[in-house]
Amino acid sequence: MTTFFMNLSRRLSGLLVNRRNSESDGPASLERWFPFLFFIALIWVSRFLLSGSFGLYEDDWHFSGIAMTNTANENMGRISSAVSTFWQGRPLHMIFLTLIPALSSRFGGVNTLYLIGFFLLSLNACFFYSLVNKVSRRQYVAFIATLFFCLYPADTTFSFLQHLFGIQTSLLFLLLALHLYLDSQDHGPWRRIVAYLGPAEKPRPAAPQLIPAGISC
Repeated sequence: MTTFFMNLSRRLSGLLVNRRNSESDGPASLERWFPFLFFIALIWVSRFLLSGSFGLYEDDWHFSGIAMTNTANENMGRISSAVSTFWQGRPLHMIFLTLIPALSSRFGGVNTLYLIGFFLLSLNACFFYSLVNKVSRRQYVAFIATLFFCLYPADTTFSFLQHLFGIQTSLLFLLLALHLYLDSQDHGPWRRIVAYLGPAEKPRPAAPQLIPAGISC
């Protein structure tokens, strides 16, 4: 099975990449960027291809829907209340769920929200691939792991706006912190300090949450 995925990864790269040209192009070659482009395309096809007909689902109605119809003062009051009451122990979660829909509703409505969600999920997939590749030093390992990240069938909430703006933003903080921590070994201790100020797990009864800069998201 491992051999199959190794060959799959190499053949997919070989479809668009000429190794001889890539060696002359240096680190910015198409071979280097192909996995990222592949996973971005995969996320679009598997999760957002029909996003033009998507609507609001489950808690999206309460969080995104209210933020889109509120006035600016009402949304600022919502954000202020989340910070002052430390809402559910994760005020940034409410801030993202209010601020992103409120701003996006001025530039295209629900379709714009899903484009932003696509951007967040694609960014996380790219960071995840880069992280696993950095740790394992095996491209096929990173490729297989990111395939599971993008296509994991047990998670059916990938495209829900609440999860895109809440969970995926939290995951983005975590991935950035892990990258900074690993890079600190080569680029000085300051990156490790920033990484410690980034996400950390905060166990909650429902699900683990993330605490960027000491404020859970």
